[in-house]
Amino acid sequence: GTGILLPAYDEIGSRIVKGGVGEMSLAQYAYELRTTTLLTMTRSRVRYGAEFEQSAGSAFFTGGSVSYSAAGALGVFQKAGETFQVYETGRVDPDGHKIYRLSQFWQDSLSTPYWSRLNSDQPITGYAFLESFVQPRDAWCTAIGVRISRKPADGLLWAGLCECVNGVPDITRMIALVSQPATFFTPEGGFGMNKVAIPPTFLQGGRSYAYVVMTGADYYHQVVETGTSPTTGTMFYGLNGGVLQSDPTRHLMFDLYYATFRRNRVEVDLGGMSLAGGIASIDILADAIVPDSTVLEYQVQIGGVWKALSESAASILAGLPNLLPLRVVMTGTADAMPGLKLAGSRCRFSRPATALNHYSEVATLAAPTSKITTRHRIRNFDTGQHALTTKILVGAGYATVETADVVQDTVRGDITERVCTFNLA
Repeated sequence: GTGILLPAYDEIGSRIVKGGVGEMSLAQYAYELRTTTLLTMTRSRVRYGAEFEQSAGSAFFTGGSVSYSAAGALGVFQKAGETFQVYETGRVDPDGHKIYRLSQFWQDSLSTPYWSRLNSDQPITGYAFLESFVQPRDAWCTAIGVRISRKPADGLLWAGLCECVNGVPDITRMIALVSQPATFFTPEGGFGMNKVAIPPTFLQGGRSYAYVVMTGADYYHQVVETGTSPTTGTMFYGLNGGVLQSDPTRHLMFDLYYATFRRNRVEVDLGGMSLAGGIASIDILADAIVPDSTVLEYQVQIGGVWKALSESAASILAGLPNLLPLRVVMTGTADAMPGLKLAGSRCRFSRPATALNHYSEVATLAAPTSKITTRHRIRNFDTGQHALTTKILVGAGYATVETADVVQDTVRGDITERVCTFNLA
């Protein structure tokens, strides 16, 4: 229901704050309207571009730089801020210059898991309490253990996680936030723990986060006194004006549930792409979190073989396949795996048009003529794959179509010069 694609996992609970148990009323300090802001997963974009061929003698290579990999056959050409992968074709042009195949590959991603570019606000009226903590390792959090000791007859309780800025919780940087009614909570023997499910939320190892609980009702929360529990954080409570005040004497007790993944490599079928005339480029845009120790890779199937959309993938779309099965491969560890949000994602595939009709501006001759000659300079023209036909429209309403009586081609490197002669009646 969250739209987040993760490999199959089990849950394991971890008590973040523990020790001797006491309780504290949440209905104290400042009762006011606070606006929380829920961040969203950052987006990544993978683009595997159309391919084309260029002669080493072409002006295309002017003003750029080529660097070769250790393998020697694969290189990188950079020009005007664009990066192309360069492959040897083993062919030369009529002047003896090598012919290279070039393709473009881009992968855009952000180092932070969540961003504020796309967000949603949630106003909450009531009291606010927060407990900061340092996340020890990369992990996906799937639930929060909210330790409520007493509850009112009714009233919502909001629970979630937020990022900290300079050690202070920031409710404008929420990464998880859910609410439950009083009927959801079941205090047991005066001190109970309730597991509140949240959308899978990635916590980055070494960063500071905060457990957040907000309510306008008279809930009681379990706490421990400072010195009776090992903890890496501080408790805060909300004052008027959006101010958070630290309380060094006690801590909110809570638990986090983490995903422990059953396999370290998972392949997920995403369906197929089809385009009449063939596919020359692929553009995938999706919300994704890829921890440092993991890999998220898109692959397409060509000739029964799965091939990665990566910068080292040589000419995989050169054959312009009409149908491409697509899958994503996730590789990681039991603690951390990539996460991909399917809701709102987009996969666009395209190719250059197979035909183009171009009409020049109307030309008015100074005097009548019986012969017209046109000249065309064409780059990367392959007579086995391409066709170019020139026609002249004349007469009233340009209804008379004249075709060329003589066509002559002169090839120089990757440039073909075509001269068309029209003998008009």
